[in-house]
Amino acid sequence: MLILSLFGLASPALSQVAASATVVSDYIYRGFSLSDGRPAVSLILTADDSRGLYGGGSLIAEAGQGRGPELLGQEEYLGYAFRLSNGRSLDLGVHNLNYLSYDYPSSLEDAAEVYIGWVDGLLNGYLHYSPNYFQPGAQTIYAEVNGAIRLPRPWRLFGHVGALTPLRDERNGKELYDVRAGMAAEFRHAEIQVAWTNARPSLEYVSDEVAGRGVVAVTLALFF
Repeated sequence: MLILSLFGLASPALSQVAASATVVSDYIYRGFSLSDGRPAVSLILTADDSRGLYGGGSLIAEAGQGRGPELLGQEEYLGYAFRLSNGRSLDLGVHNLNYLSYDYPSSLEDAAEVYIGWVDGLLNGYLHYSPNYFQPGAQTIYAEVNGAIRLPRPWRLFGHVGALTPLRDERNGKELYDVRAGMAAEFRHAEIQVAWTNARPSLEYVSDEVAGRGVVAVTLALFF
């Protein structure tokens, strides 16, 4: 929220401020179901500067087990896109994640990252480094490639491949992979996605459960 307040103070230089809400059948992050297979809702606010500065944040709530909606977590990010020739750009930024774990009362799972990425139209690749990936001292590198193919409107195919590599972790040194593929239909103020991913039913990436299971998730996004 501090990031968003800074953008508010600099509003005369902003070229775009946008808000959106998404409803997902399963909140999946890098191959893990953080909502334990239950639906979740995200409220998202983003802002970008015409010179390349951008930032945003989101609040996520999940459907609790018989307890009604519960706060799942929040994310914030701040970055700068260096525009290069032919529409390409070099992307640098920081990303902070805070997720609650209701399996253990008052437990908060945190991860802070710095990232660098290369964006070329509908294809992009990123490297993320975290010194505390959801537990103190768990240093990781996460590499990902994302791409999309435009079909006749309003359809689009998209895909994602990611690899999480522990650099320092006393509990688990396993490299983990996640794959996501799906189709989206984009409308004027909304988008719907259906995607398959090899999601795992665990919050912590250091879980002993590393065998992926195929999950189909549906996402509805509304843009304001």
